[in-house]
Amino acid sequence: MGLLTPQAQLSSAVVKLLSIDPCWKIEMGFLKSMTDGSGGSKLEDDFLQLLPTEAGGLSLEVAIQQGQVLVNSRLASFASAGCVGSVRAALNLLVNMQCGQAPRVAAQSTDFMQSVFSRLGFFATFQGKAENGKLGALKRGRAAVQANLAQVISMDVSTLGLQDLELICVYSFLLPDAEQTQVSALTEQVFKAAANATDALKKTTTSSRSSKGKPSQASMTTSISEAAAMFK
Repeated sequence: MGLLTPQAQLSSAVVKLLSIDPCWKIEMGFLKSMTDGSGGSKLEDDFLQLLPTEAGGLSLEVAIQQGQVLVNSRLASFASAGCVGSVRAALNLLVNMQCGQAPRVAAQSTDFMQSVFSRLGFFATFQGKAENGKLGALKRGRAAVQANLAQVISMDVSTLGLQDLELICVYSFLLPDAEQTQVSALTEQVFKAAANATDALKKTTTSSRSSKGKPSQASMTTSISEAAAMFK
C-alpha cells in the first residue's frame, strides 16, 4: 500500500476528528477562514474603525492606545505576518504624528495604507475664539489646519514657540502648496528667532560671569589688608 499524500492524510484526520466530535467542524471553519486571509482583512478593518472621519471619532492618543491593543490581540495571532506588519506600520504613523512628525505614505503603497492615510487628517482639530471672545465652532481636518495657520500668521513671530506650530506642521500635508510654503517660512522664522534669543542669552551670561570674575582694585587692596592683619 502506497503512502498517502499530505492532503490525503489531512482529509483522513479531519474525517476522524469529525467522527469523534461533529462540532469540531465549527472550529475548523474558523481556523480556515483565519488562515486564508480573512483574519488579516478583519484586523485591517478593525484598525480602520479606530480612525476618525469628517464626522468625528477617537482622539489620536486613544486611537494609538486601542491600536496597540489590537496588534497584540488574539485576532492578530491568526492573521498573516504581512497583514500584522501592515497594521503595525499604520500604527507607527499615528505614533510619529503624536511625536510631531508629519505622516508620509508612498504612492505605490497598498490600498489599506492609502485608506489609512486618507483618514489621518481628521485627527486635526482646532477651536479658535469668536469675535465675542467665546470659543468658536470646532473645526476638523483641513479647515482646522487652515484656521490655525491664519491665527498663527496674525501673531507676532517673536512670541511664537514650537508648540504654536505643531498642528500646522504635522498636518501640513492637508494644505495646498502656497500654504505649505507659508508654514515652512514661519517655521524657519521661529527657529531663527529662537537661535538669536539663545545667542543673546549666552552673551549676557558670559558678560555677567566675566564682570563677577574680575574683582576691583579697591576690593583687592581691602582683601590684602585684611589678610595681613590676620598675621599680626
